[in-house]
Amino acid sequence: MATTDKALSRFGIGRKQPSRQNRIRLAGRNFMVRGAVGLAVIYFSVWTVFPFVYTFIYSFYDWQPLRAQQEFLGLANYYEALFKDRLFWKSLWNTVYFTFGNVVIGTALCLAVALMINSARRFNAFFRASY
Repeated sequence: MATTDKALSRFGIGRKQPSRQNRIRLAGRNFMVRGAVGLAVIYFSVWTVFPFVYTFIYSFYDWQPLRAQQEFLGLANYYEALFKDRLFWKSLWNTVYFTFGNVVIGTALCLAVALMINSARRFNAFFRASY
C-alpha cells in the first residue's frame, strides 16, 4: 500500500497537508469563530426565542402577576380575541391598511425619485447630490 503526504482537496487536486503549526493556528481560528457564533446564538436566544416561547405559553393562562397560582384557560383567550373583541379586529384592519399603504406609497415614491434621478437632464446633478 502506498502512502502520500498530499491531502485530497475539494477540487480533487492533491496538495500538501498543512504543517502542525498551521493546523494549530487554524484550530485557534475555528475556536474563535465558533465562540463568536455561539455567543451570537446565545444572545439571540435569550432576547428573542425565550420571550417568544414564554409569551406563547402565557397566552393560555389568565395572567395576574400578583397571584401565586395562575389560572389555565386553554384556547379561551384566543376565542375571546377572535370572536368577541371588536378592538382586536379594528387593530388588525388598521395594521393591514397601514402596511399596505406604506408598501404601495413607499414603493411608488421611491420609484418616482429613482426615475427622476435617472432621466432628468436639467436637474440631474441636483437630484444625485440630494440623494
